[in-house]
Amino acid sequence: MENKTLKHIKIEDIIPNPNNPRLIFHEKDLEDLKESISNAGVLVPITVYEDEIEKEGEENEIRYILLDGERRWRSCKMLGWPTIPANIIDKPKDVTENILHMFNIHYFREQWELFPTALKLENIIELLKTDKDSVLSKTTGLNLTTVKRCKILLWYPQKYRETLLYKKDKISTDFFIELFPIVKRLNQEPEFNSDLEISQIIDGLISKFTQTSSFSDVKEFREMRKAIKYYDSKGQLYEFIGKLKEFIADPELPMDYFTILDLEIEKLKATVLKSISTLNQAFTDDNIELLSDYYVLDQIIALKEKLEEVIVKIQ
Repeated sequence: MENKTLKHIKIEDIIPNPNNPRLIFHEKDLEDLKESISNAGVLVPITVYEDEIEKEGEENEIRYILLDGERRWRSCKMLGWPTIPANIIDKPKDVTENILHMFNIHYFREQWELFPTALKLENIIELLKTDKDSVLSKTTGLNLTTVKRCKILLWYPQKYRETLLYKKDKISTDFFIELFPIVKRLNQEPEFNSDLEISQIIDGLISKFTQTSSFSDVKEFREMRKAIKYYDSKGQLYEFIGKLKEFIADPELPMDYFTILDLEIEKLKATVLKSISTLNQAFTDDNIELLSDYYVLDQIIALKEKLEEVIVKIQ
């Protein structure tokens, strides 16, 4: 694709691109952009390509299809401006090139919201016939982390797409991303290996998150993830499933219901052993001179007293 001459074209001759990954245009953002354009004009020209629109019984009409700048175009339309500056480039040869051109523009500029991006990435996966992260990243310009996050959102049953797109009940993409390792593992079990069965768990957790105060931060799913990993490693996944059902059923149960004492003890032991190893490496003959500081010495003496106290209690 090559840029052609910069021109001012009629607002009414421009058509939104049906393949634009940006599906939602927030009113507040548009109002802010409209005010900015009203004061300073369109600082960055939109990008379009020419296309013929067939008219039954009439001559075909030339229209301009947006590749970049739909918000600027919408703002100018709201302001009642007759024209807008635009770079007119060659028409994409197919849908794949059309979508990829928009991806590549936004890689260097403002990022789209995650789920609309995921939906267009799904189109690219189908067109390219590959879901390999490295290929999708290189082709679209999205970084690997974004590609992985998009694919996580696409994993969920179809019924959650409207929730993700419009953020119903204030459920964000982060909710589904943090939950993913849990429901993906459960989905491998016969009890939850259909969309209907896994949706019962997802719906229950959405209700708990939106309707109670015992669980309000999506990062709390990490406690649940530690628990499922622990029980799974012990061959006791049924224990986790039982606790999960109880958690969903009882609006008062907090997320620390999944805290495993044995796991916390092992974590504490690992921290202590790591600290002891670090100290042993520091207390070498070569470092003694470097540690000969009154403040450091006071801390070492205090540590010695604490260790003697702990040893007596342990013995």
